[in-house]
Amino acid sequence: MARTVDDLAHRSKREAILDHAAMLVRTIGYEGMSIQQLIDGLGISRGALYHYFDSKQAVLEALVDRMGDAAIAALLPIIDDPGLTASEKFRRYVNASIAVKSANQELIADLMCTWHSEANVRLRHKLTTATLDRTAPMVLEPIIRQGVEEGTFDTAYPAETARIIAGIWLGLADDLIMLLARDEDEEPLTDRARGMIRAATTAVERILGASEGSLYGDQIEQIVRLIRPQKDK
Repeated sequence: MARTVDDLAHRSKREAILDHAAMLVRTIGYEGMSIQQLIDGLGISRGALYHYFDSKQAVLEALVDRMGDAAIAALLPIIDDPGLTASEKFRRYVNASIAVKSANQELIADLMCTWHSEANVRLRHKLTTATLDRTAPMVLEPIIRQGVEEGTFDTAYPAETARIIAGIWLGLADDLIMLLARDEDEEPLTDRARGMIRAATTAVERILGASEGSLYGDQIEQIVRLIRPQKDK
């Protein structure tokens, strides 16, 4: 029983640290946040903080992990809904993913600014692994299998196709980050970003054998609106 209480207390304190860190990221950005600000805001010692996180980078990685967990939690009810077709589930998966990113725009903006730095090598690896090993089999693969059964998708390899689609989106995200990092006028950049997104969505539909435009509608413009504010960061 004591162990259970200790575990709960540990998780509660860890979440409190992350909540405060998330607030600081929203208000002053990750680069502006310091360990001292975390300590002062939480009223704890440096040693107490390091009991949970040994560095500022570890805090960032935990925030990203928590964002990923929230995304999976939001997606699973969609996957399990028997009243939805595979195409409907896919569109809702895209919408839910956009919603999670919209709710974490400040954190994402900071990540984009330092994405290709050496400090983020481990973080990039974690996100790639999580996408391929969690999102692909837990979210995309069940949707694809249902679509094959319904006759709306056409693939003999649902598991492999799920990883390929996840890889397309990982590659698109990386390309968009590099594009938005350029010091160029916003409108040409936005047009190019829109073209990259349309190319990716078309590729996904063709890989699945889905009819053109059946899986993405206004989501393309939602993604464009989501990334445009990052140019000003």
